Amino acid sequence: MLRHAVCLFALPGCLALAPVAFAQCLDGNAGAIQVKGVVKTVKYQPDDGGKAEDCRLLVLDDQTCVRSDILGGKRLLREVQLLPGTATSPLPSSGRFVVSGTLAASPCRDVAIEVSSASSFAADPPAATAAPMGGKHVPPPPPPGSRRSVRLGYGGPDKVITKMDTWNSPVRKALQDVGLTPTRVEFYREGSYPVLFVKEDPANIPLLRLQQNDPEAADQKAKVILKANGNAPFELVTDGDRFRYDGNRSSFGRGFEVVFEE
Repeated sequence: MLRHAVCLFALPGCLALAPVAFAQCLDGNAGAIQVKGVVKTVKYQPDDGGKAEDCRLLVLDDQTCVRSDILGGKRLLREVQLLPGTATSPLPSSGRFVVSGTLAASPCRDVAIEVSSASSFAADPPAATAAPMGGKHVPPPPPPGSRRSVRLGYGGPDKVITKMDTWNSPVRKALQDVGLTPTRVEFYREGSYPVLFVKEDPANIPLLRLQQNDPEAADQKAKVILKANGNAPFELVTDGDRFRYDGNRSSFGRGFEVVFEE
């Protein structure tokens, strides 16, 4: 899959949107599944606002289609949480593993695996996926899926905030000033790059339409958030779209760089 800037039909060189095609899916409803990848641990903030907790993850070698009632149907996964299951040995903390187990609800990812077995194996690690953000430098594509999920293609977040009344940041007020209500914040690149999940005010022009029809007005909104963020790049995620901003020219000339998965 490739990621491209969203463009208008009137613009030259536009790429057509393509629906997501699911490969053959593992059936998580039928019992245990087996996946492989790299184990890592990230911090996440519980919804009750308590102390940040560890989330043990398996970053899958390949995007993997999984069908499960827990996921609400089919979903392409890039990461799963690892939870203790029937395995007698402790959960792995690092390295490359083949993991088997049944699916379960996860507090920090779309789904978890209750581990019944975990076998380490040696292989070349995946190529680094970090890429400069903002402007024309686009990071590798994330798996499609729920827009509330953290499948952004940047690896696991360094920090996640889900309880907005505990997030005392000028960015929160800036978002509200431009008609956006933050619902979740994820930080990447050692905490320097915030991804802001927001709800749009239905009384306002949707951000995508504003960006397409009036880039100057969208740019003014973006600048309010940029200033509150210490003039550092950021990203917005709405119910249907993603918007990056770093103050530089976008494919629209001004305003946000709008991205989608195809």
